[in-house]
Order: sequence, then structure tokens, then C-alpha cells
Amino acid sequence: MIEATARILVRDGFDKASTNRIAERAGVSVGSLYQYFPGKEALVSAVMERHSQEVMQVVRGALAEAAALPMEQAVRTLVAASIEAHRIDPQLHRVLSEQTSRTGRLEIPHY
Repeated sequence: MIEATARILVRDGFDKASTNRIAERAGVSVGSLYQYFPGKEALVSAVMERHSQEVMQVVRGALAEAAALPMEQAVRTLVAASIEAHRIDPQLHRVLSEQTSRTGRLEIPHY
């Protein structure tokens, strides 16, 4: 359901996403969806959490690696990690960022 939500957000945006469309895309009934998520906002929050975890995994790995490096190499490692982190589903990141800046209804993690 989380992946279905992410794909609908990327393709159609927040306003056109609905629990009915998400359930259909995920191949589950709307009733099943509501057993796990109280509504669209909860699904979007789960998408945001998953995206944040994926980005933070890259960042944490780079920080651990950079800690043992000389300053110049550490900076290069961190810059490369930042670029890599921003390559993780940039369309989804854009949609999540646009939605939160437009409505303020959802919090997006800051990296």
C-alpha cells in the first residue's frame, strides 16, 4: 500500500490520490486499507517515513565512513553521499516537498 501510494503521488499528485485509488493500485480492498491506515494522510506519512529512512541510510553510511578520513576526503565523501541521497526517487521527494510547503499538513523530514 505504501508503494502504491508513492506511485500515485508521483503520477497524479496529492490532490488526486484517494484511498480508493491507492487500494485499487495495491490490489487490496478499501476495507483492508483502512485496517492498516486511517486515511490518505497516514499513507502519505508512511511514504515520507520510508523515503526518509532510505535517505538516512545513505547519509549514516557516509558519516561513518567520513569519520575515519582526512578532512578533504571526508568532505568529498559527504558531498557524494548528499548527491546519492538526492537521487533516491527525486520525483517522489519533489511531490512530498511541494505538498508540505503548499499545505503545511504534513511534515517532511529534513536531511
